[in-house]
Amino acid sequence: MYRYYLNARVSMLADRLIPPERLQALVEEGTGESPVSTQSEAIDALLSEAGHDSILLEQGLLSQLLTDFLIVARPLTGGEREFMVYGIRWFELANLKALIRGKFSGLPEQDIREQLVNIDPFTTLPAEALLRTEDPAEMLRMLEATPYANLARQARRTYEEHKDLFSVEAAIDRRYFVGLLNRAKTVRQPERQAVLYLTGCLLDEFNILWLLRYRFSYALSPAETYYLLIGGGHHLSSERLMAISQLGSLEEVLNALPDRLKEILAGTNTITDVENRMEAHTRQEATQALHDFRHAIARTFAYLLLREMELRQLLAIAKGRRIGFAPALIRYAAGLSE
Repeated sequence: MYRYYLNARVSMLADRLIPPERLQALVEEGTGESPVSTQSEAIDALLSEAGHDSILLEQGLLSQLLTDFLIVARPLTGGEREFMVYGIRWFELANLKALIRGKFSGLPEQDIREQLVNIDPFTTLPAEALLRTEDPAEMLRMLEATPYANLARQARRTYEEHKDLFSVEAAIDRRYFVGLLNRAKTVRQPERQAVLYLTGCLLDEFNILWLLRYRFSYALSPAETYYLLIGGGHHLSSERLMAISQLGSLEEVLNALPDRLKEILAGTNTITDVENRMEAHTRQEATQALHDFRHAIARTFAYLLLREMELRQLLAIAKGRRIGFAPALIRYAAGLSE
């Protein structure tokens, strides 16, 4: 049975996760000229080889994550495999947005190509063909012949209506998470509820951040903001999202949240503070799921979430040290300040 295989493999891989205190120490190590070191020799070598090339560094870290995913995904079939593979395509979504952003900005093909990361063997985007399209509209039409057809159709309608990059990227993000939630619902019992819980925590995190940014950074209307959010979070229902989308300040939104989220976000007063606190909460929930051997699929998803968070933290730390940022600023950027 896949449960025993997954639990054994995930337990082995989880031992490679870098403890929070070690990440904190990384901020104080390294200099603008030397690599950031970790207790993992493989990551230490990778950071050294990457030098000042952030794309090379990201590619190396991502390649390690994909190698781990190939190991744990081996026995999966049906809805469980579809959910997990769709989750790993979050990285391909970053490629898709880089392609669209580059096309909007009129960047040369080679400049766009250098921003892409390789997620083989899970690549589905025809990147070279997309690079050769004349404009964003043609690119979005071509995407309708890929596994991202539903996402592309919504993005194309948004582009035809608004003709701006922000609206297209927001539509893409929303559609991706709708797809993730729908696939979580196809996971068989007794795994489904644990997977839906973790997915719901992730949706709560993104919904709060998107709502605050759309309303108060980008000045979208309540209706426009609500349209770009996703029902199905653990704490934030569609009705609650609709209600708080009407509010006029960050303080009012935070005061109107359910008690558990209000407790998590107590004392925050900026969107970045909210982002760091919500990501810390998602990390805590994923860590708890990682130690629950009853639900092997949720454990595997939790491990991948934690590895993705670790990847972003390592990138932030390495970039911050190389640029010469103060340790306090690096910790804040990497979500390590609390």
